[in-house]
Amino acid sequence: MLKKKLVVGTLALGLLAPTVASAAYNSYVGYSLPPLGGNNYTYYHTKATNDDYIHNIVENIDGAANAANFWAEDKTLISSGTISQKYKQTVGSAQTIKFLKNESAGTNVRMAMENYSLKLNDYGFVAGRVDFR
Repeated sequence: MLKKKLVVGTLALGLLAPTVASAAYNSYVGYSLPPLGGNNYTYYHTKATNDDYIHNIVENIDGAANAANFWAEDKTLISSGTISQKYKQTVGSAQTIKFLKNESAGTNVRMAMENYSLKLNDYGFVAGRVDFR
């Protein structure tokens, strides 16, 4: 009986472990989107892979803003800079944000976002998940 429990427990752990290990998304909640195309940024994250992209899922946009632009930036000892084009996203959308240059594991990257609306009173907040790879 004990052997059967050990085998079942080991199998269950073996099936769940890859799922947990592949869940590398970082949540962001309540990031403000100032009016007139105002910007906001996540913290920098150290890339764990050599993949030249991040993946973003928008779960909610509150307020008058109904969409946001997202892009990636890197950070070196000297400066930070844009490393992708901008991608427009709405609630429920998922986007692979492809880098315009090679970014190796160990590089610090962040996701930038801006209010898509250029209207004076269209203030908003955005929430979602991003995999910095």
